[in-house]
Amino acid sequence: MAKLRTVTGGTASYLKEFTTLPCPVDREATQHTQQQVLAHWPESRQAKWQILVKCEKCRLIHLWKTNEVPEGLTLYQVRVHAQGRVIPELGQEVPTMEESFMLLAKDRQAAYQQSQFSRSMPTSGQLVETYIDGEVERDARF
Repeated sequence: MAKLRTVTGGTASYLKEFTTLPCPVDREATQHTQQQVLAHWPESRQAKWQILVKCEKCRLIHLWKTNEVPEGLTLYQVRVHAQGRVIPELGQEVPTMEESFMLLAKDRQAAYQQSQFSRSMPTSGQLVETYIDGEVERDARF
């Protein structure tokens, strides 16, 4: 079973080190962080979970296929919506963008915080709303 390691202390509760896997470059055991869950097929013969992970040693992002995930994690559907607008001070318009993905987290707030690191959409000046399983989620720290 993969070990779950979280940041403790302060207000951070996001997954810092997701699991220990062999580094894709030198095959030594290295910490990996979760990026996104690409697929979850409970009835698959090959692997139930396909998770995009990032090696903390070589920084390579690769696919991890597994039947076991760290205990205490739940699958969450995340949708990040960035509302476009005109910024009068700059005289520029920023576009409306949206991204959806799945990730594993211990609760909705942890899913929100993990989504800030897992999204690939660059935002700049938009009003960004994060939906966890269809409901708006805000940072509980503020």
